[in-house]
Amino acid sequence: MSTIVIVESKAKQGLVEELLATYSKFTPIARGTEGNISLDLIRNQDDPDVIILYQEWESREHYEKYLAEFEKLGKRKILQTLVEGDVNIRFFDPTSV
Repeated sequence: MSTIVIVESKAKQGLVEELLATYSKFTPIARGTEGNISLDLIRNQDDPDVIILYQEWESREHYEKYLAEFEKLGKRKILQTLVEGDVNIRFFDPTSV
């Protein structure tokens, strides 16, 4: 069964376009990573500073392997300069409903 990963971040005031540009550089890497099924970047209509990465991976382990490499390369530190607080990562199982 695949794993849905939702990554939520809120851009610091005035930095949302820079955050989107940064994500646009990182998302092709994730999409090309073994185990990635899909990745969509979506923006909150009520608070446009809130960005969600909605991802489907073959397994949580695939995502965690990707995230470890992402952090090892210092990419997470780059994001931390653009977002308020912590990036929220949540894991979900698809249902048959």
